[in-house]
Amino acid sequence: MYNFDLASIWGWITAVYQIIAGVLRLDPAVYEAVFAHPDASQLALAVLLVVGLSISIGHSAVLFVNRVERRRFILSFVVTAVTFVFGVLMLTFAIWLTVVILFEANTPFSEVLTIISLSFAPFIFGLFIIIPYLGHILEYALRVWALLAALIGVFTIFDISIFAALVSGVIGWILFEIVSNIAVLQTLEQWLWRKGTGQAVYVESQEAVDLFIQEIQTAVSQSQPSEGSSV
Repeated sequence: MYNFDLASIWGWITAVYQIIAGVLRLDPAVYEAVFAHPDASQLALAVLLVVGLSISIGHSAVLFVNRVERRRFILSFVVTAVTFVFGVLMLTFAIWLTVVILFEANTPFSEVLTIISLSFAPFIFGLFIIIPYLGHILEYALRVWALLAALIGVFTIFDISIFAALVSGVIGWILFEIVSNIAVLQTLEQWLWRKGTGQAVYVESQEAVDLFIQEIQTAVSQSQPSEGSSV
């Protein structure tokens, strides 16, 4: 079903499209096809780059609503890329550690990294996280989708039961969420935001929309003649 011909740029584009579509369908065969290919790690990296590009586009909208200066866009994109890669590595380590310790599986870290990289395919829709009021719901939905993809990948590639894959994925994801939300990392994230954008406070998309509407209403009210004034 999956045939990856990487002899040309178009072949790479087709392969990445097939992989992302397969992961979105939660198809176990796509993991088997990738791992059977000699360039499995490169394919996973290509998928991760495309997903990262989508997230970066959404991030550019965040920068826009926060009115970030143009010269800080590049720095902010670098910060976003570093944060994204760190998150992938952290989740990979959490799941790998769970598999090795709890189920004593002889699992190479690089193979887990390949699975997690592929499992981030649902975040191809990450650019829509900026949508006001619906962005948070979409983000959580994509997280669940990616977790399901990771569970299927772990179960398909490694010689463990579906129960072991489920426990490893869930515990790994819980560890990832706990570490991601500790005060030190949140402080670091805020510091990187201030350095990257020059903005002291992060304004979410819905907040920006509300502020924008308020500014329009204020401008309209100021432009109208006050009561009692002569016409």
